[in-house]
Amino acid sequence: MASILLRATYLFTSKDGYNWSKPIDLFPVYRLPDGFKKKDDTAVAKNIDAVMHQRMGFYTAKNNKLLALGYYGIALYAKDDPNDGNGVGRVVREINKDGSLGPIYFIRYNHDFNEKIPITLSIKKFKG
Repeated sequence: MASILLRATYLFTSKDGYNWSKPIDLFPVYRLPDGFKKKDDTAVAKNIDAVMHQRMGFYTAKNNKLLALGYYGIALYAKDDPNDGNGVGRVVREINKDGSLGPIYFIRYNHDFNEKIPITLSIKKFKG
C-alpha cells in the first residue's frame, strides 16, 4: 500500500479534528508513457507511474475558490530525483464548497510534456 500512497495525493476532511472522512483522490495516479526518458539519463519508463510530489498546497483565490496545487514528478529508479525539473508538471484543482472536486488542470508542463501529450489520470478506490 505504501507505493500507492507515494503516487497519489489523498484528501481527508474533518469537522472536529478527531473524526476524519475516508480519503478521496485529490491528485490521482498518472501513468507515464512507456518509452519516456529523462534528458541526460539512460533509464526508460515501462509501466511506471509519476510521483505526486508531496510539497503541495492550498490557496484561496480572490473569488473565494479553494484551490489545491500539486506536482507530478518522475522517478524512473530508486535513487532518481522526482523534483529535478524533469517531471510532468504542476497541477491545480478546485475543491468546491460541497466537497466535490473540479477537473485537474496542468498550469505548467515541464519541458518533455505539453497539452498535446494525452494525460490519463487513474482514479482508484482507496483500500485503507
